[in-house]
Amino acid sequence: MKAKSMLVVAAAAAAVLLAVVAAVEGQSGGTAGSVVVQPTDVKWEPARSLPAGIMASVLHGDTVKGPSAVLVKIPAGTLIPPHRHSADEIALVHSGTILFGTGEKVDEATAVTIPAGGYVKVSPNAAHWSKAKTDVVYVRYAPGAADVTYCNPADDPRKKP
Repeated sequence: MKAKSMLVVAAAAAAVLLAVVAAVEGQSGGTAGSVVVQPTDVKWEPARSLPAGIMASVLHGDTVKGPSAVLVKIPAGTLIPPHRHSADEIALVHSGTILFGTGEKVDEATAVTIPAGGYVKVSPNAAHWSKAKTDVVYVRYAPGAADVTYCNPADDPRKKP
């Protein structure tokens, strides 16, 4: 019964995420004001504001000004160090398992394990981090700018040679 309940929650979270995306998009692509992205249309690129090896594909929107929806692919074992965003971050794990923690320091003992179908919402300016336990793909929705400010500036890959 627990697995069935988890699937219901995951399906509901996915429906909410898709409804929000549909509500804010409406002006480009697709049919009758909708956006349709087929798997063959996904174009993966290095996620410049995230650690090396992480790939991203913007499904719609403007990640600088927002809103936007982005697919993010993280290799197993990759840590996204503690950071903040100026807008809400809403994420749904599509595949794999990720550790999610809050605060300015990584503490795996206090982290929450989020499997495929799991959902997380982070408030603006709340410090958080994540680590891929397996290869992970998640959908990230940002109602505003999808900016990343690292708690420790030395963690910022944009500032590394």
